[in-house]
Amino acid sequence: MHKMKNQLMEKVIAADLTSVEFDVYMYLFSIQDRYGQITGVYYKDVLEQTKVRDCSGDVIEDVTVRERSKYSFYLALEGLTKKGLIRTSKSHAADIDVTIMGSSFYHDERYIDYTALNKAMLFSPAFRSMKVKAKLLALELLQLIGKQEKHGSISYLIGTEEFYKKYTKKLKVAKRAIQHYLTQLRKFFNIHIKDHKYMIKNLRWAVTNEGLPSENQHTAEHVLRMLFRREKIRQYPDQDLQDMVRTLINCEEQFTQTSDEGAVTKREAVCEHRAINAMSRAVKNAVSRICGRKNPVPKPNWIQKNLNEVLEAFGKEVGAAEAKRKTQASARV
Repeated sequence: MHKMKNQLMEKVIAADLTSVEFDVYMYLFSIQDRYGQITGVYYKDVLEQTKVRDCSGDVIEDVTVRERSKYSFYLALEGLTKKGLIRTSKSHAADIDVTIMGSSFYHDERYIDYTALNKAMLFSPAFRSMKVKAKLLALELLQLIGKQEKHGSISYLIGTEEFYKKYTKKLKVAKRAIQHYLTQLRKFFNIHIKDHKYMIKNLRWAVTNEGLPSENQHTAEHVLRMLFRREKIRQYPDQDLQDMVRTLINCEEQFTQTSDEGAVTKREAVCEHRAINAMSRAVKNAVSRICGRKNPVPKPNWIQKNLNEVLEAFGKEVGAAEAKRKTQASARV
């Protein structure tokens, strides 16, 4: 679920993130499930997606480029944990489980104030090359304009002096730095001054998601890569991966549409006990079963069959749990 709750923005700005911490944090949003959890975060995947390998630091000058990149990843996770933005745990030797604090969407998304992050501007080289505080300003403007759009306006309006006073304080930089950031952000926003006020709105290309993977596709691809890695499947055709991604997304949508309040409550409990979720557990079972048959690539029809079996069993489990809860509630009365 490639989205971020707007209430997290103030905490992120106040955390004073490094460039690597910000990039890793934003990547985690792209692969989180609806509970803000990511099972099996692997440093090589993160380095590939965030280009952490290009960063450097004085404290690690004496190690190789590869070690520097790996070190930067773990240093970023440590920093995000200390700043209260994530929580990490270990359930497998090859990777790390991460929970984004305050990012659960297990309630109805329509009642949660959030910003979709599956936007062209956030994937563009121009955005990724900016300094972290310019990125934070861009992200906040994206959220503020989104709030205005919900009220029928396409522009964020604020006095020029008020704008500088607000963001020199929040970002802890000089006015000249803010002016430089605004110059960079003109690639993504239409920014002009009228009656001593900034009028800021999104450029159309910057907020489109055309040609980008869907938000669920990011998560599904991550789950499958993680399962293949844990099952030591090192080679698989891209077409088979895409077929399995579609299968996983379809079953996720099917589960969401048929879930009732009890199912959501039970599914939350399942995630709290370090499970990925019902669908990805089914994929793991299918992968293990097929690996036992010495077939290097699990086929979508096998996964589909197993997913349906697990969904059926999961529904019975939820029904039993709900019946038990009602019995206990009646007994208390």
